[in-house]
Amino acid sequence: MVSDTAERLRELAERLLALELEHGAPAAALLTGSVSTGEADEYSDVDLILYFDGAIPDDEAINAVRDSVGGGDAAPIGPRSEDACAIQFPVDGVQVQLAHETLASVEADIAKVVDELEVDTPLQKALEGLHTGLALHGAETIARLRERAVYSEELQRAMVQTFWRFYPLWYVADQLERRDAVVWRYEVMAQSAYNVLGVLAGLNRVWFTTFQLKRMRKLVESFELAPPRLAERLEALFDPDAKTAVAELERLVGETRELVRGRFPDLDLKLTRELGTRHAPFS
Repeated sequence: MVSDTAERLRELAERLLALELEHGAPAAALLTGSVSTGEADEYSDVDLILYFDGAIPDDEAINAVRDSVGGGDAAPIGPRSEDACAIQFPVDGVQVQLAHETLASVEADIAKVVDELEVDTPLQKALEGLHTGLALHGAETIARLRERAVYSEELQRAMVQTFWRFYPLWYVADQLERRDAVVWRYEVMAQSAYNVLGVLAGLNRVWFTTFQLKRMRKLVESFELAPPRLAERLEALFDPDAKTAVAELERLVGETRELVRGRFPDLDLKLTRELGTRHAPFS
């Protein structure tokens, strides 16, 4: 069900698209983010991507669209290139993120992930948006891009192998009690949580990036294969009690490994320090 807020923001996206069509010739337009899925609230942005067969519009044309919709001052999102340009600006209090990209650039980004298997990248966020976004224009072009962005078995394996990297906090658990290491422990736990999610995302053919990870519970709910109560247990990794948190991490890593072995028994899932091992003090 689309919320009233999402409907309002979609109408703004449609206005932007109409102006883009007046000032240029985009081959396709894709609305992404929470507005496209109907989950938008009063803090949501409008994320609209315009795709072009040839060159993207110049700054004058893009600014003309912004001015026509009553937009405020624009700020760049990353550097402008020959193939892509993205800006953000407010419209009646709503933040708009407006991107222009050539189809050749999009296809190259897709290839980096699905062909070259560069998986630890924010590009996966773009691919997730490509598959879940709402095509406002050029539906056939969007469908072709989606068909190109295939989650293959090779990509699954690359995800598991890339994110299977865990610092063995269980091995140094007893030491943590004697060390002033709270900040470092939380840093390791945050990376460990990302890695558990990355491995499981690969196992479940779900696009994943650590970049601006939001709606973690929605992500976890999309996994068919996962340890039980995964979201709650990931949050438990940040329990103030170090022993409690480290014990949960050790269990989660072990259960995740068993799930992976059930699907990919040939993958090397070694750990720098095996589960159950502990650093013994010298006498």
